[in-house]
Amino acid sequence: MRDKKEQFRRSVQLIESAQPLQAKIWLLRMIEDDRFDDAVAVLDAMRERSASRIIREFNSAQEMELAGKLLESLGRYGTSQDSPDALESLSRVSGTDKSGFAP
Repeated sequence: MRDKKEQFRRSVQLIESAQPLQAKIWLLRMIEDDRFDDAVAVLDAMRERSASRIIREFNSAQEMELAGKLLESLGRYGTSQDSPDALESLSRVSGTDKSGFAP
């Protein structure tokens, strides 16, 4: 059986080595699959420069709002601060589905 930490590290390395647009697509897919926290964990594990390049690919208004939620969650990542689910907040504010996009 493979070590989960090692597999996670390998996933992060793969995402970091991809073109930023492709990496953004993979992160969006995670979020669409109700894995928002995993997307935040991936961004947290990346080198700052890599994460920044990916976040800069979020261009539409909806994507920029989602990027803001990712960054907000990243700022709280690993802290004990309780906060409302970022996706639920995003859905209420913008009328989007859990992926951050309008149905």
